[in-house]
Amino acid sequence: MRPIYFLFGIAFSSSYTMGQSYPNHGREHATVTDSVISKAEEARYEFIRHIADKASSVIVDVRTPDEFKEGHIDKSMNIPLGDLVDSSYLLKDYKYIVVVCRSGKRSEKAKTILTLQGFTNVYDGGAWQNVDKSLKYNK
Repeated sequence: MRPIYFLFGIAFSSSYTMGQSYPNHGREHATVTDSVISKAEEARYEFIRHIADKASSVIVDVRTPDEFKEGHIDKSMNIPLGDLVDSSYLLKDYKYIVVVCRSGKRSEKAKTILTLQGFTNVYDGGAWQNVDKSLKYNK
């Protein structure tokens, strides 16, 4: 039995080493850094710019009131993530809902919460500063 384990160990360690030496396995990939906006993000911000000025749209900032006071998107509504379930009735008349936060984690959760409550056309805007820059760029 020992030789089989030994051979298996050699085969496994060789394939692991080869995988480490060639992590892309011959495929190209791009590394996205914080200073680079991907094509998908660019398209998302373009769509948000398109719908943001419509009367049937609302931008919901799910950060805490203190975070919101430090800076926010003009005309955005502050509903902290912890209050979203009980306050979602405030959003019933809007056709498009864009949720934002500080980094994108809470906005992703907010989108899930609203979608599970039956809202459609809910969009995760991610970090509020990125959406704010995008909206100002449009003007």
